[in-house]
Amino acid sequence: MKKFLATKGFEVDIADGGRKALEMLYGNKYDVAILDLKMPDMHGIEVMRKARKRSIKTAFIVVTGYGEVESAVEAMKLGAIDYIQKPFDAEKIVKVIKRIGKKQSFLDFIKENIEGEIMLITFEEPSKFEKKYGIKADDKIWLKEIDIEDIIKRIAESEATIIHSGIGYLIEKYGREKVKDYLEKLNEIAEDKKLRIFIPCKNMQEKDIIDEIYGS
Repeated sequence: MKKFLATKGFEVDIADGGRKALEMLYGNKYDVAILDLKMPDMHGIEVMRKARKRSIKTAFIVVTGYGEVESAVEAMKLGAIDYIQKPFDAEKIVKVIKRIGKKQSFLDFIKENIEGEIMLITFEEPSKFEKKYGIKADDKIWLKEIDIEDIIKRIAESEATIIHSGIGYLIEKYGREKVKDYLEKLNEIAEDKKLRIFIPCKNMQEKDIIDEIYGS
């Protein structure tokens, strides 16, 4: 894996276990860590917990085996960018790493370029999202408190720039096809009213459906 990633232009260090991984994370600044959840000396979840307690900002991609889905979900709750199940194609790792880089640039773009009123639609509590990304929204929609049909009505009445996260949550709640229809309606409204929409993607599932509608 190290040689393969090196051929793709990445600088790679290797840790032979969880304790060594933490030592390296504590002493260096890494953009991405590919973390196997099953290691001989420490579970990957524990590595993530300890790293987060030290406020380490490295983006984690977790690698899981068959039957470890619950652990992968827990890792996502701790802030993992994505998880990949064994066996996997090494090219998929490359795609996820590149997406992480694009995501960071995308969020920087939002913070630096949005002007005027902002409508924030998010799965997490809106004030936490505002604090995390340094924005101030004029209209806030918390996905846990509103139906998907009512979101469309609110957007249709708005003239604000839209930041819409939480697509994965909507897919879990309503199913992929209904969310696809929702996003297509959102796109139609935005084109008709000349609204700007920013949709940060948290994982490959979200990215796939966004690319299908808006293009990659």
